[in-house]
Amino acid sequence: MGKCALPRWACRRRKLCCRVLVALLLLDLGLLVCLSATLIRHRCCPERPYIRKSTVDVSEKEWEALKAAWHQLNDEFLLGDLFNQHRLYAQHSMHSTDNVAVPIRAPNGGNLLFLPWHRRFVANLEDLLHSRQPGLVLPYWDIPNHPAVPSQLVDFLPAVRFGGGDTPSFQPTRAVGQDVGPPELDQLHFALSRRLYSNFSLDLECVAFHDSVVLNPGYHDRGHGYVGGTMANLATANADILFYLHHAFVDKAWSEWQLTQDTAIVDSAPTSSSLVPFHATVGSVQDIGTMQHPYRYV
Repeated sequence: MGKCALPRWACRRRKLCCRVLVALLLLDLGLLVCLSATLIRHRCCPERPYIRKSTVDVSEKEWEALKAAWHQLNDEFLLGDLFNQHRLYAQHSMHSTDNVAVPIRAPNGGNLLFLPWHRRFVANLEDLLHSRQPGLVLPYWDIPNHPAVPSQLVDFLPAVRFGGGDTPSFQPTRAVGQDVGPPELDQLHFALSRRLYSNFSLDLECVAFHDSVVLNPGYHDRGHGYVGGTMANLATANADILFYLHHAFVDKAWSEWQLTQDTAIVDSAPTSSSLVPFHATVGSVQDIGTMQHPYRYV
């Protein structure tokens, strides 16, 4: 390669420009390789799902992590935000209650948004817990088979804190088994046997009936009544951590119904239906394996 015919300062500038150009080309190539690797990883190895397991399979270390994360969210007033969300939206429009304006009511009187709304709501708490304690996943409480409150949570009733307003905190209470007994497997099995989604949802939530004859309270409502105290009131239910463990099991029942009802008649809410106040639709929560943060049950 011959000598540069330009003045020395110009030759130096040209060499510098060439080096900068080569560096930029290498940088672009590196970014392209990283992007390709990311796309391949997401296509071939999608995000590993959270594994939700029974409370009886949770280790002491996991219980301590769960309680620590709960306290952390409480100190950041995030539990108070969730408390108000459920009080304002679920109480008034996401349950099959006769005295509320249900957005999408089935012919049997049930609220077709009850299960998808609570699936998104519980997943939001799980995401928050996971962000504070990586690897932490919300367990589910199988009350019929294990009716006793998990020993690690018997005395775990911290007051829910709020960031402002006239009420700085709310103290949850319990009265386990004082008003009604625990939900029974027969209630759950009856709901799971229903082929029509609207019947399954209503039976699981608040009433089990056959040919218009009421059999007993639904599994979900019976669980709330069994814990008693603030859990027995829609306006205050999720101040107790047991609310989320109970609803995780209700969600598990729905996921099992979805998998086993090959001949089911799905008359659920339209997939485009909004789950207020979340930026989500019914369609976005139909499959727990494809949600923003997928999970599965064991």
